[in-house]
Amino acid sequence: MNRVASRLRLGILKCDTFADPIRARFGDVDAQFRKLLALSASSPRFSKLEIDTKTFDCRQSDLPTPPQFADYDGFIITGSRNSVNEPDTWVGNLKDCIRALDQNRKKIFGVCFGHQAVASALGGSVGPNPKGWQLSRHTFSLNPDLARSKDACIDIMCLNKEIVSSMPREFSVLGSNALCDVQGMVKGNQICTIQGHPEFSGELLSALISSRRGIIPDSVIDDGLSRASLPVDHAFLSEFLLTFMTHPLDSPDPFWKDIHWNSTKDNNEGQC
Repeated sequence: MNRVASRLRLGILKCDTFADPIRARFGDVDAQFRKLLALSASSPRFSKLEIDTKTFDCRQSDLPTPPQFADYDGFIITGSRNSVNEPDTWVGNLKDCIRALDQNRKKIFGVCFGHQAVASALGGSVGPNPKGWQLSRHTFSLNPDLARSKDACIDIMCLNKEIVSSMPREFSVLGSNALCDVQGMVKGNQICTIQGHPEFSGELLSALISSRRGIIPDSVIDDGLSRASLPVDHAFLSEFLLTFMTHPLDSPDPFWKDIHWNSTKDNNEGQC
């Protein structure tokens, strides 16, 4: 297992803002990732790790430039209500930034929209999920080549209708379930993405989907609310993110070898 540095500097590329009532109750989009990272304070491996974050507001044309890349150990790209296929200027600028980060071999962790933005920017494709919404708590199975087990899985909150339909070259699939074949992607020790929301609690997910009646069908929302209180792997996902970010980029060993994967048969989807 690799030695963990004493300090980690992360840039959060914020791609959305919550509505005022939700932001007042839970904090904004970027705050959820600070909460997620803080969960590892009780972990023996990361308890002494000092984590500094800076938020870049992508929708306001606030993005890190190549001269700033060296100031950060890695970047998190958040979710968004927008589609990566929309022609908005800020979406195009974000994809340019992703390509520059990739070319400069900076670590990237993409979440939901961020996962899809990485795929779209680097040569993959994103489109509507023919199976419909993936909403609330879901389970997906890990790629056994990564997890070294056929039973490893992740329980996570989800809120998406689009999916990565084809991955860029040089990427491997992180995991899959019956709703989506690409629940995440990895490119060596440099890039890791996940379709779900490791930063979402059930309470936040419930508030978000309840505010979107008229956009999301009522039946889908009601089903999501019925599952929002089911447990998710918050602590595991926090350690997963930090293990990825602190693992040496040029290590001959992949970061996932340092992860103790969850393995369970107790879920509602029969994935693990």
